[in-house]
Amino acid sequence: MANSASPRADGAAACTLGLGGSAARGGVAVRQAGLLGAGPVPAQRLERREPGRTRLQPKQLAGDCSSACTLVHLRLRSTSYILTRTLTLALDAVAGRRLGSGEELSLRPIGPVTRENSWEACLGPPVEQRVRATCVIVACAVCLEAKHRLEYEKVHGEGTFPHWVLDCDLLIEACRRDRIWKPGKGANVGKVLDKIEQTAGVPVTTTAPAPAQPWLPLRSWRPHSWDAGLSPTSVAELLDSHGPCVVVLWVCPWYKYFDAAAGDDALVYRGCGRSEDDREQSKRLYGDQTGWHAVVCFGYRFCGGQMHVLVRDNHDAAANGPQRWVDVEEIHTLYTLSVERLKPWHLLGER
Repeated sequence: MANSASPRADGAAACTLGLGGSAARGGVAVRQAGLLGAGPVPAQRLERREPGRTRLQPKQLAGDCSSACTLVHLRLRSTSYILTRTLTLALDAVAGRRLGSGEELSLRPIGPVTRENSWEACLGPPVEQRVRATCVIVACAVCLEAKHRLEYEKVHGEGTFPHWVLDCDLLIEACRRDRIWKPGKGANVGKVLDKIEQTAGVPVTTTAPAPAQPWLPLRSWRPHSWDAGLSPTSVAELLDSHGPCVVVLWVCPWYKYFDAAAGDDALVYRGCGRSEDDREQSKRLYGDQTGWHAVVCFGYRFCGGQMHVLVRDNHDAAANGPQRWVDVEEIHTLYTLSVERLKPWHLLGER
């Protein structure tokens, strides 16, 4: 069994960002604000939709412009790479809203998809992170359920897996007792997976009668990082061969505006710099709105010379996570899980 790969000095992916769900959905203002993390958008990729499709109310437009101006003001405090990147994109976003004059602007696909894969069918219902700084615990539990569903339904058919994670309360309490999880500070992915492996597993709800077991065990896990040879190609290979994985990435305030369900497939989260200095600078600028975050990665695509991964978040169950496209290089560490296929409840007594 592999040891943990710690993104921070204390090894915690502290999801203390307070990234809500409902505010990140619907309306051009929200989606255009997402451009802050998407990189420069070529003019030829903008198209004007028909009037009346989605219109901005005057108060909404004023509020969005005010927020963007606030962002610009904050960026003036820095002379780093983040200043140039964010200031330019914030102005682009404001200009895009004004250019629309109440009409919605959309982004065309960023290029033909040459290779893709998705394990979305293996995912159960979204599980919302109801306790602050528990993203690691929720992501590990959701990924483990998806892995078991994948293995079980390979043999017994789609839709036959009778277990699902309803909440993570018992696992959170077990991690708190062992000081693996600290309220408000988060937890280390490796330590949470070790805890699951060493115990019976993740508690679940089941539709199968006794003697069906009410938990999902973990056989083993392994971390994969860029320092150890991770690459876009190997990420695709790991997803192809292992199915859903847990990934850790650094998130910034505009991360919450990305939602693949909104139809903005051209909007890809690209962070706020990938070096340690960039992360420290973003922490100074945004405080608790930035930090390490754990999610479930279940798909990918190669298009336009880039690779993007599709992740399911744990911020809003009603919004299906939401699910977000993320540039593969935003992944700090990827964790693959291995499970032993469960027997159907009526065969548990057989050897």
